[in-house]
Amino acid sequence: MEPNPRSILQAFGGSTDKVESLYRWAPVYRVGPGGAWVLKRTRSPIAAGRAIADWTRALKAAGIRSVAPIADLPENPMAIGDESWVLYPFVSGSPYEGRVDQLRAAGRLLGSIHALAANGVKGPVATDLKHHPTVPILDSEDLESGLEQLNKAVAKHAPDLAEETRSISQIEGRRFALQTAPALRDEMLPTAICTWDYKASNVVFSAEASANDLEAETSDLKTETGTEAESETETNHLKTEADTESETVATLIDPDNASSIPRLFDLAISVVLFNNFESEAAPRRVFSPDEWCVYRGAYLEAISLNDLEHEVWDHVLHAAWMDEGLYVLYADPEEWANPDVRPFFESLLRFDIAEFPLR
Repeated sequence: MEPNPRSILQAFGGSTDKVESLYRWAPVYRVGPGGAWVLKRTRSPIAAGRAIADWTRALKAAGIRSVAPIADLPENPMAIGDESWVLYPFVSGSPYEGRVDQLRAAGRLLGSIHALAANGVKGPVATDLKHHPTVPILDSEDLESGLEQLNKAVAKHAPDLAEETRSISQIEGRRFALQTAPALRDEMLPTAICTWDYKASNVVFSAEASANDLEAETSDLKTETGTEAESETETNHLKTEADTESETVATLIDPDNASSIPRLFDLAISVVLFNNFESEAAPRRVFSPDEWCVYRGAYLEAISLNDLEHEVWDHVLHAAWMDEGLYVLYADPEEWANPDVRPFFESLLRFDIAEFPLR
């Protein structure tokens, strides 16, 4: 049954004259006076949702741009039935288009998020969130099942790629079983509270604003935000904008998959999935080597990785592609027949780890 956003909003003590769905894969709604708020599910049970809320407040307190639950409400997030819901301010901004200034802002934001733990800033109690002290590794059964589902999806909806997909599945499945999984299974890497979902559709970009701007956006239910910034239409994905580069900032607008995981795994997932078909203006392919250099450079400006992280990077990136990347390719098989999605799927299928060195 579809959730009723008006009823859920009433539980928070608010009302709305309009409901706008923001995301076709999950219940995310723009609501409130003038569309001032975003209503969405957060992690359950509610203790986990509250831990994520505490984490976003810690990000903001450290000067890291993120949404946080609207303040001055009796309860936010809130348990409603078996689900947990949260009310955020709507943050205006431009979507990701692959510009150099946006790549730098995105990399810098992720590095800052990962550096929060390294800098001694305490996050929520890890027991209230999913905690993985090592990189999550597919077991042999899940690996075999995932590759089988991928091959079936491609054979049915993109038969011209069926033979290539079978070859990639065999090569990469064997590499994962013989090299990646043994190298990472017991390897303890630095962990942090991470988004576990850092991609273009979960970030917006804007000109740098004063430190008080996001505080103003978290005022009570009677406050309205300004109008949404118009998105630009430039399609040159590595366009140089010297006059705006240093001013562009990224804001995390969907923190609700946050978990305690190795920060390197979170970085690797972002390499695999940052460009994605869920963001209308994003390039329909994975990062190019040039884009990765920009993104990586900005990330490493904000955080220093240790020698072990550099040593195991290729394995971690492969694990992220085998787990998170291939899941995208078979989770909704019909999308292979969607001409807007297929270019990204083909690029993701042919993902080449060698194009993304960490040094």
